[in-house]
Amino acid sequence: MKKLILAIAVTLVTLGGNITSHGQTPQPKEPKIIIDDFFKAFSEGKFEEAIAAFIKTNPWMEKKPDMLATLKAKYASMPSIAGNYINFKVIKTEDSENISRVKVVAYFDRQPILITFIFYKSGGVWRGQNIDVNFDDAFDEILKNEKK
Repeated sequence: MKKLILAIAVTLVTLGGNITSHGQTPQPKEPKIIIDDFFKAFSEGKFEEAIAAFIKTNPWMEKKPDMLATLKAKYASMPSIAGNYINFKVIKTEDSENISRVKVVAYFDRQPILITFIFYKSGGVWRGQNIDVNFDDAFDEILKNEKK
């Protein structure tokens, strides 16, 4: 009987270890990969999915429904303002040990749009903190950062 209980205990511990080590928790992503995921969804016209790709990196942002609604509306309106999406280019990256700011130009057929992504690294995991959209300064930023 003791051997049976011991065998069951060993099996449970072994299975528990395997479940933990092979769990379904997604691996932390670097800012570049998060931005690539964002624009992949964006290029397919899936604006809410693009925002979700960024937001899911930071569970605290999901607790701000007003901010999420504003972000989703802002990004969904881009094609009506700037035209059809063409592609994107990272024009500037500023990094410290725990903060990364990435400026990206999203090219549309009517005009480019400057998008600034802010990331914070907490506990070894990069988390999206903010996405700022600027319809007006894209030309200045492109010229300033591509003129070398």
